[in-house]
Amino acid sequence: MQDVISKELVVNTLQILGVGILVVGGIGIVSMRVGFINKSIPATLITALILSAIYGNTAINTTGTLSGLIIGGIGLIATVSVMAELVKRVNKMEVE
Repeated sequence: MQDVISKELVVNTLQILGVGILVVGGIGIVSMRVGFINKSIPATLITALILSAIYGNTAINTTGTLSGLIIGGIGLIATVSVMAELVKRVNKMEVE
């Protein structure tokens, strides 16, 4: 019997990949913010590891479409808000 790639398998894989991309991007941006504020590379790395262990594993292990979208949406909202704050801080630093 041959293995067959079904439409459902491809859609499920793309969904998991999309959620994973949102989660990894969010973890990176939030970790960068923590390190930027504390001016500490170790704080950035520790934050990334903690967020990966908790948020990353939760997001990747979701099985439903709705739960995946909710978790990905939370990451997207956190990323956008953190990026907006970082832009303001960097602009403020450039003016000074």
